[in-house]
Amino acid sequence: MVLFSKVGLVKKLFDCLNYLVFEVFEKKFKDKAGLIYMVGTSVFGSIAALFVKICSEIPSFEKTFFRAFVMFVINTSLLGYYNENPYPKDINTLKPLWLRGVVGVIGSSTYIYAVSTITLSEALVLIYTAPI
Repeated sequence: MVLFSKVGLVKKLFDCLNYLVFEVFEKKFKDKAGLIYMVGTSVFGSIAALFVKICSEIPSFEKTFFRAFVMFVINTSLLGYYNENPYPKDINTLKPLWLRGVVGVIGSSTYIYAVSTITLSEALVLIYTAPI
């Protein structure tokens, strides 16, 4: 974690994103920020699904692994930047965290498998109508 917080480029990137999101964006669109975040999430989620669909020659589990690896690098660098400890302080919270991780891997794997095997429009309709 400390490794990523020492890198000057990563620190400058996070500072720039912090400034853009929290200083500029939320002050300008204070009353509509939540709605814009939801629309942005849908747009970027659809773009991610499109990239998964384009890489159809790569097996689903490899795509899942690389997606998880990229998320790990980004989250680790964010934790290092904010000097947060990723490990739980209480041992009783470890079991739910492992359960959440296993369910997350299963969900991510089925998401990527669905986008890879059926048409993109059907997969996104199924994913966005899930009651999560």
